[in-house]
This record gives sequence, C-alpha cells and structure tokens, in this order.
Amino acid sequence: MQTWTEIYTEYVLAQLDSTHQVDLIRMDALARQCPETGGQAVFLARSLMSDYSETRYDLVEECDSNSVNPRSSQVGNEGGEVLIFPNPTSGYFQINNMQSGNKNITVTDIAGHQIFKKSVETRSIEFDTKLRTGLYLIAIQNNTSGNIKTYKLFVE
Repeated sequence: MQTWTEIYTEYVLAQLDSTHQVDLIRMDALARQCPETGGQAVFLARSLMSDYSETRYDLVEECDSNSVNPRSSQVGNEGGEVLIFPNPTSGYFQINNMQSGNKNITVTDIAGHQIFKKSVETRSIEFDTKLRTGLYLIAIQNNTSGNIKTYKLFVE
C-alpha cells in the first residue's frame, strides 16, 4: 500500500490530469481526517481532492471534542480571543485582539510557502490581499516571548 507522500509525489511529478480510483479513495479518506492530528498531509489531500470532488472537506470533521475546529476564526490566547474576520474572506481581513508588544505576522499557503510577513506592534491590523482561493496559515510570533500561535484563514 502506498503512503500519502508516495501518492502525492507521483501526482506532482507526473502532473497527472487523472488519478487512479484507488488513489482517489485513499486521498478522500485522508482529506476526511482531523487536520489537528493529521497535519499538513490532510490539508494537501483536501487541496488535491478539490479538483475531483464537490465535497467541502473544510466542513468535514472527525476531531474529538477537544480539537479546534479548523474553520473557526477564534482561537484562544492569554490576552483573550484573537479574532480573524471575515473568515472565510475574499481577500480583505482583520486580525484583532492580539497581545501587546512587537509581533511578526507570517502568512503561508498550505504547502508552506511564505506569502508575506509583517512586523507590527498594535493589537489589531487590517490586510487587503489578492490571495487565491484556498487555505492559508497565519502565524503570529510574539517577539518578546518567542511564542508562536497559528491560525487558519480560508479564502473564497
């Protein structure tokens, strides 16, 4: 049985227009897993499956009750709730209620490519971007403590 990495590598290297039904079944099963435990492989599978399926995998959750819903725009932090809205977005979004102090905000796509990075000292900031449809990760690093919190942003 092939691993997810092998399936993905074959798909990318061959630039296939079609995939074997068995591979699609495997990718579908992976895409339906909880991204909090499955990590980047789940997001990659969801991205690939968007070409083959009408399923909204970002709404499919098999997470335990303690997991964070990856579609949630609010995730806790010591200073309250960081709020990213609107989420999903068409490009414009705000990040509010961040901790005080100097922070780096980094936005990456699900493949890990850095889209942009910004240093801020305010507790809120607005972005007006031309991001493609998909899932992005927003990492907010507190430069004083070194703590990094990661949030999900959906662009429609």
